[in-house]
Amino acid sequence: MVKFVNSQEKVRKAIRERRSEPASGSPEEFSAFLRLDQSKWAKLIKENKVAVQ
Repeated sequence: MVKFVNSQEKVRKAIRERRSEPASGSPEEFSAFLRLDQSKWAKLIKENKVAVQ
């Protein structure tokens, strides 16, 4: 389904207008991306002592 949606130029344009990049891949690739992204942000938050207010 994601590949089909990403193939629609109207959808791709809307995604780019929101300063994002359309992408697709397997559930495993998405899971790996999320783990890496979470790790990156967790490190940044910890190093800068960011707290919820």
